[in-house]
Amino acid sequence: MARKQGCIWSEKFHCFYDSHEGPELSAQAACSPNHIFYISSIERKLMLVNHASSTVLATYVNPGLMEISWAPNSNAFSINVSDGGGVGSWGVDYYTVDGNGLPQKHDVTIQVSKASEKLAKCDEQEEPNIAMLSWLNNGQGALMVAEVPPHSSCSNMGALQGYRVNLSGGEILEVLSESELRQKWGRVLGDRIKRIP
Repeated sequence: MARKQGCIWSEKFHCFYDSHEGPELSAQAACSPNHIFYISSIERKLMLVNHASSTVLATYVNPGLMEISWAPNSNAFSINVSDGGGVGSWGVDYYTVDGNGLPQKHDVTIQVSKASEKLAKCDEQEEPNIAMLSWLNNGQGALMVAEVPPHSSCSNMGALQGYRVNLSGGEILEVLSESELRQKWGRVLGDRIKRIP
């Protein structure tokens, strides 16, 4: 049974696993919009599958803390993933799919990481969590968010900053304050960040 759309970071993403059904991959999350590609999971390994081949994407530590979204044109997909628990570090794994159906991983968060370096006000240096919230421009762009980790050592824990990003080059097109992000994009915010500050 597939979990409803809407997950941890974004209402536009799907959880990989339905926590009530055990380690079953959500069919909604797995299938591309054009129904050519499917993401499968075996023993924490995720694979991109089509009618001719399968390719291992990665091995994930905590598959229960992942969410996926396919670009509307089915040429790319993005995974928001934690390397630990809910308060662990979060990042974005972004893949394009080439003409042969093979996935290519790209780091599209470099500029967002740089732009959000001073966001966290913590006792020790902390890296913000980064997640994708929505596709823009038919998959050519994305709305991303940086979040101050929810650690008690951070005086502004949970603070947010939004970014509109061009995915082909990773450059930031617009920086959004937390209030602008909530006002303009509140409808896409997932359970983790939709709360009223």
